[in-house]
Amino acid sequence: FLQKNYTNIHILYNNSNYATGALWKAYESFPNEDYYTLIHDSTEITTAIKLKSDIQCILVSGKDWKWPENKTEDKKNKRGKRTNEKAKKMLLNSKIKFNEKLKHRTIIGPMFKVKHKILHKLFELDFNKVLPTNKYEMQQMERLWGYVFQYIGYDNNDLYFNSLLKGTEDNYGV
Repeated sequence: FLQKNYTNIHILYNNSNYATGALWKAYESFPNEDYYTLIHDSTEITTAIKLKSDIQCILVSGKDWKWPENKTEDKKNKRGKRTNEKAKKMLLNSKIKFNEKLKHRTIIGPMFKVKHKILHKLFELDFNKVLPTNKYEMQQMERLWGYVFQYIGYDNNDLYFNSLLKGTEDNYGV
C-alpha cells in the first residue's frame, strides 16, 4: 500500500523486459505522476535530483558511442560486428522511423529522470512497445533512449550538459 504523502514510489516488478519494461509498467500503473526516474537496482540516489530540463540523465556519453557488438553472430570468436540492425528492428514495433544520419548521445544505463509529458509523447509513438528481452537488446536501449530523445526534439548538447555525470570526450564514462 502507498502512504498518502509519499515522495517516492518503489516498484518491484518482475518482468522480462529489464529496466525499460519496469519504467513503462510504472508509467501505466501511475499515469498521473509529474515525472519518472529510471535507475538500476544497484544504484542508490542519496539526494534529490532536481530537473534542470524535461529530461535529466544520470550519465551520458561524451560522444556518439558505437552500437554494441552482436556476440551471438560469431560463436567461434565470441565477437560480432557492431551494428544498428537490431535497433532498427526493435523500432519497427513503434511509429518511430530510424534515421542513420540522426546523431544522438548514449544514455548510459539507461538511467534518467523524465517529465510525464516526454513519456506520454513516446507512448503515443508506441515506444513503450520497444522492449528488450535480453542483455544485448538492453545495450541497444542505451542508444535508443538517446535516439528517441533526439528524435522528439531534445538537443544532444542539452542532454549532455544537463546530465549529472558526463562521459569524457574520449568516449569513456566517468
